[in-house]
Amino acid sequence: MATKLNFALLHEVSHTTLNTIRRYTVHMTVGTERRGTAVLAKNGLALSNIRRFPFGGGMSAKVRDMLIVNIYSHSGAEKRQEREAFYNTEVVHLIPSSSMAMILAGDFNCVLTNDDFTRRRNYSRGLARLIQ
Repeated sequence: MATKLNFALLHEVSHTTLNTIRRYTVHMTVGTERRGTAVLAKNGLALSNIRRFPFGGGMSAKVRDMLIVNIYSHSGAEKRQEREAFYNTEVVHLIPSSSMAMILAGDFNCVLTNDDFTRRRNYSRGLARLIQ
């Protein structure tokens, strides 16, 4: 029998907007750049081992026997180096070394293969390595 988890992952969030959502507990991080992520969990759904980036670009939490990771990466061609560093050195701190089922979601602001872009080439080796 399948179980509903009843959670949502959000990006570029505003604390005042999220406070209006009833029957959900809000776990969020908004950093100095005013960008952030949030996990909304239906009341009664316990999150544990919550990890947050202080600058607002990501968070992770354990839900039952699964890890949910929500990230918001740097955007724009001029931020390519910051984005690669984000995937290579920062996101790994949200993911524990143990192998468990995981949902990785977010606003990646890049693609996994060169076949995935439509306008500008925006491939990220760091994200591809992280997924592997």
